[in-house]
Amino acid sequence: MVMVASEAYRLADPLDVERLAEPGAYGKPGSLRVYGRSKLLNILFARELARRMEGSGVVVNAMCPGPVATELLREQWGLGRLGTVMSHTPVVRTPEQGARQALRLAVDEEFEAKSGGFYGSVPGSGPSRDERLARDVWDRSAHLVGLR
Repeated sequence: MVMVASEAYRLADPLDVERLAEPGAYGKPGSLRVYGRSKLLNILFARELARRMEGSGVVVNAMCPGPVATELLREQWGLGRLGTVMSHTPVVRTPEQGARQALRLAVDEEFEAKSGGFYGSVPGSGPSRDERLARDVWDRSAHLVGLR
């Protein structure tokens, strides 16, 4: 299983497990921090699911595809025309190129026994590696959706 996240998780404010989501904050000042928080939550979810699935043969990882020429780049954070121009530069990947790392994590034998990781341009750090935070987020999420 592969969770798509982003290096933007590093922009997240310190995570308050009691306030996991602020859907009304997108498109407003500071929305990049909210986006980063959602990506941090994806990484933490992958880490905790991997821990819970240990020994089952199920492998779970998170990854960052890098900058990809999608509507997200063009439409978010007030980039407008700049995002459209950026999406046509060699630094920005096509959707097909962006999908390669996810496919590699899903099918390459090299990752058969590697679970709970984050794969981006640099290894995950800080809160993305906090196992206790991952458990707390999982428990809070389960409570919010009525599983506990």
